Amino acid sequence: MVGAPTKKIDNNPNQTFGAAYIYDFNGSNWIQTQMITADETINRGWFGSSVVLQGNRALIGTYEFLHDEEFNGRAYVFDYSQDVWKQSTIITSNIHESDYLFGSSVGLSNDKVLIGAPGDDEHGNNSGAAYMYNLYSIGGNISGLDSRTQLELMNNNNSIYVNNNGDYIFNASLPNLSEYEFSIASQPTMPNQECIFAVSYTHLTLPTICSV
Repeated sequence: MVGAPTKKIDNNPNQTFGAAYIYDFNGSNWIQTQMITADETINRGWFGSSVVLQGNRALIGTYEFLHDEEFNGRAYVFDYSQDVWKQSTIITSNIHESDYLFGSSVGLSNDKVLIGAPGDDEHGNNSGAAYMYNLYSIGGNISGLDSRTQLELMNNNNSIYVNNNGDYIFNASLPNLSEYEFSIASQPTMPNQECIFAVSYTHLTLPTICSV
């Protein structure tokens, strides 16, 4: 994976959104297979200034994101599912100063994320800091589903299809203390069934199980 923080979208010189490129080795050459951009607009936020790839997960930093008229960096988690890289979550901090440079460096080890902020002043001028986050898998249990039907569950832009009762798990993960909300994208038919979540929206403090 290679970051391109000055990538201009649609060749517009005033729209510097940034990007990251995924390459796969086919045995003799490295072939570009996907260009990754954030789901939200990040004009001159330098998306792709820091990148790390491990297995089916990528972490991409942007250290100057403008939100509510304040600059603060963030990092984006992408997971590889169904032959495509999809954004699964955004990691933010309570830092609202662009010179803290939160997101200018990123690290990834399994379900642990490390994000650098070299301009952090908490322990002295430009003393710097690094922030550790845990990523939790989200899943649950389905009961009462007729064996002839299929249920589609959606979490943000990640969908899974379930045909049988039992445990399920989303491909994406979320950092601790983040908010999440599930929805049932399509109810099963033939026969018709109405499915509801026992719990569909809360803050994530532990590995979460939601029953349907």
